[in-house]
This record gives sequence, C-alpha cells and structure tokens, in this order.
Amino acid sequence: KQVLLLQKWEYEVEPPHALITASAAGNRLYLFNVTANGLQWKRHYPELKKIADSFCVV
Repeated sequence: KQVLLLQKWEYEVEPPHALITASAAGNRLYLFNVTANGLQWKRHYPELKKIADSFCVV
C-alpha cells in the first residue's frame, strides 16, 4: 500500500495555533491536527512539531 504525503500546514496567526498534516492512502484522505494555545505553543513548539511530523498512514 503506497502512502503519499500531500501537504503540511502550520497556522501561527492567533491562538489557538495548529499544525495539520494530510496524507492519502488508497482512496482515503487522512488528516492529523495538533492544536495549542499561545502559552503551550511558545513552550512546546518543538515537541508539537515532532508529533505532527511523526504522523503517517500505515
């Protein structure tokens, strides 16, 4: 089964902030969303980014 990474988005305009990853497998689209308020974003951005980057469809 082939997995294709379609797109990654990062929203940093106003809290809540969000990292969104989209992947497609077969005829399905999978979305993974990580959100955080301003304080969480400031303190934990590297960890949140790592979580979002780890998303994959198996």
